[in-house]
Amino acid sequence: MMRLDRVPLLGRFLKQRTPAHDANGAAVDEILAELRPAFQADGGDLTLIRITPDGRVLLRAHGACNGCGASILTLQGAVAPKLKERLPWVTAVELEE
Repeated sequence: MMRLDRVPLLGRFLKQRTPAHDANGAAVDEILAELRPAFQADGGDLTLIRITPDGRVLLRAHGACNGCGASILTLQGAVAPKLKERLPWVTAVELEE
């Protein structure tokens, strides 16, 4: 049996794709899509990286949001509350570098 960790490119591709293919990932992506125009208006964006088994949602900031000090405020003030309000299983929302 082939182990995915032995095929780095394939394993990395599947790890990146997994969250969007399950119901929880799709729900997070749907909410991010609703918020996306606000991020893009400032020249940035957020994408889902993964969801941990304990309910932490890990996001990556892109464009102007990457490295911006205000991205944490946006995350804590807008993104996390919206995700936690609509998805009760979400325990935390974090930016992954």
